[in-house]
Amino acid sequence: MRRPAPVLTAMAAPFWEAAASGVLVAPKCLVCGRRHWEPEAACPHCGGEWAWAPSPGEGTLYSYSVVHRPAAPDMEVPYVLALVDLDDGWTMKSNLVDVGQTAVAIGMRVKVRFVETEDHLVLPLFSPAPPAGGGGH
Repeated sequence: MRRPAPVLTAMAAPFWEAAASGVLVAPKCLVCGRRHWEPEAACPHCGGEWAWAPSPGEGTLYSYSVVHRPAAPDMEVPYVLALVDLDDGWTMKSNLVDVGQTAVAIGMRVKVRFVETEDHLVLPLFSPAPPAGGGGH
C-alpha cells in the first residue's frame, strides 16, 4: 500500500534507523523511567532527559478507525488507523494490517510488523498477535 511519507526530523532519526533494522524503539525517561511518544525536548511526565530504548512491540488495540478517504491521492483505501497501547507503557498511532476490517476489535492483542514502502522507508505497523499459549505439550 502506498502511504504518505512521514516527516523525517533529526530528533526522530534514531527511530527510523531502528525501524530499518526491524527494531521498535521509543523514548524512555532517564529520570522517571516512563516512556512517551512522540520525541520531545524533555520528558513530558517529569521534564527529565530521555533516551531511545527498544520496545518488544506487543500491546493491545486501544482504539481504531477505518479510513475511507485517502490522505494522499494515490493511497489505497480503506485502511485501519490504530492507537496501540504498548505493554511497556506508551501509546503509538499506526496502521493495523493483516486483518479484515470486520475482525478488528478494541482490546485485541497486536504485535509490531515492519513493512517497507515503495520509497524504501521501513514503517512499524501492527498485526494481530498469535494466540498466547499455543497448546503444545
